[in-house]
Amino acid sequence: MPINLGIPYKPDWKGWPPGYIRDDIEIWRRYQQQAEQLYSAVYFQVRLGGTAATAAREADNLAQAWAQLTAKRIDMVGEKADGWDVIEFRMDAGPSSLGQIQIYKTMWQKDPPDARPVRYMIITDRSDRDIAEAAKELGIEVVVV
Repeated sequence: MPINLGIPYKPDWKGWPPGYIRDDIEIWRRYQQQAEQLYSAVYFQVRLGGTAATAAREADNLAQAWAQLTAKRIDMVGEKADGWDVIEFRMDAGPSSLGQIQIYKTMWQKDPPDARPVRYMIITDRSDRDIAEAAKELGIEVVVV
């Protein structure tokens, strides 16, 4: 399933992004001022991947619904003229946040929306040295806000 960016929002939009939990909102609000300076548009809950319907004769609308339900969702993608930022928001970033962003990275690289370069990021309120070092080796930037 190709990447579905969804609806573009202005980075200064003050609403509640779809599908966000309170912790995601708190980290997003802390990062939003930086985002306003960096991005021309932001996309929330960006869908990628998803499994194919199992029954051979599923109706198209059921197959599409199943793919959407099983798609992975990137917390936010920031769009710049010269590239993309794929972002995972996480309180107290740990190994699971690294695993999540790695999956997004692998899937994005298989079917990018265009040829612009991509930066992979975890935005968090705190992280330890082990996570920061592992992230750096994996080409993932950790930003503490």
